[in-house]
Order: sequence, then C-alpha cells, then structure tokens
Amino acid sequence: EYECELGLQLLNLKKIREALVYLEKAYAWNPAQIKYALGLSQCLFMEGQYRKVKDILAPFREEKEPALVLYFLGKSVHSLGELDEAISDYGDYLSRFGMNLEILNLLGTAHYQKGNAAEALRAWQRSLEINPGQENIRKLANRFKNPTPLTAVGLLSLQARFRTGPSSFPPLTVVLLKRPDRGRDLTPLPEPGAEGSFGRLAMGRIAGVEPPP
Repeated sequence: EYECELGLQLLNLKKIREALVYLEKAYAWNPAQIKYALGLSQCLFMEGQYRKVKDILAPFREEKEPALVLYFLGKSVHSLGELDEAISDYGDYLSRFGMNLEILNLLGTAHYQKGNAAEALRAWQRSLEINPGQENIRKLANRFKNPTPLTAVGLLSLQARFRTGPSSFPPLTVVLLKRPDRGRDLTPLPEPGAEGSFGRLAMGRIAGVEPPP
C-alpha cells in the first residue's frame, strides 16, 4: 500500500520514472488488486508503453471495475492501431458508464481510421448534439462530408498539446499520428481502412496553442 501511495504522489508531481519504481513494486506484490494495476497502467501510459497497459488491464475488462480500466484500455489499444478493440472498449465505456465526450470523439476517430464513414460521422454528430460548442469537432464533421481526404493538418491547421491523464483531456479530443522524427508536428491521419501498426499514436487535444517544450 505504501509503495502504491508514494508512486501515485510522484506521478501527480510528473516524476514518472521515480513513480514507476514504486508502482511496479506494488503491482508485483498483488497483480489482482485493481488499484495497483491502474496506478501502474497510468504511469506506463504516460511513458507510451501501451502494450504493457493492455496486458495489465485486459484481465479486468469484463469485470465491474472503475471506468478508468476501459478508459486506459481503449486509448492504449487505439494507440497500438488495434482499432476493433478500441471501438469495442469505447462502446463498452459509453454503455456502462454513460456519456463522455472525449471517448465519443475518439470513437468517431477510430471508426474513421477503420473506414466506417457513417459510424464516424454519427459519433461526431452525436457529440455535437450534446455540446454544440465544439467548433473543431464541427469542422471535422463538416469536412468529413465532402470527398476531400481528411488530414489533421489540411483539415484543422491546428497544433496539439499532448497530455497524459483523464483529467487533462477535454472533450475536443482526437487521435493524432505522432512521428518520432517530427516531434509534436501533426501528420495526416491514416486513410480510411488503414489498420495495424501505423506508428506511435499520441492522444492530442485540439488546441490553437503552442505545445509545451
């Protein structure tokens, strides 16, 4: 318990590497404890170790566990390019825990990447019905209706501030392709139907601000 609490405190202070040491100890002591599994998973997610997050949280997927299980599972498998699982986890999240605009918008993005045009548009339009003030999502949905290929740069001409935790993600969230050789520059989203590994995905907030250094 001590290792977990200390690890979470360090995580809140953004001391990720230090937190990882304690959270790994707590998880190793009792992998079946959801608190330890979630603590370590959040730390690993912040490190971009999405495969490990999936391996840790997958056993809890079907149980009546906190919403954060499906939250981190969905975003991790999405980052791995496993679109079918991401769509399933996002859908389960919404049906079990109620509306979350971030998850709904990510569901639309996953459907788009899968090539499900109608489902993608349906998710974004539903999001706009709930919160019409999402201008960037409105632009996304409007542009999606024409045949021009959708890209993160050409469509939005925006920059992204990359965050790492659920409280940091506002509703205006899409998944953007982050190429290691281009840092935080936005690159085009995969064309419809593109599956599999398409590089490291980062969850980006649509924002007209400079990314942090």
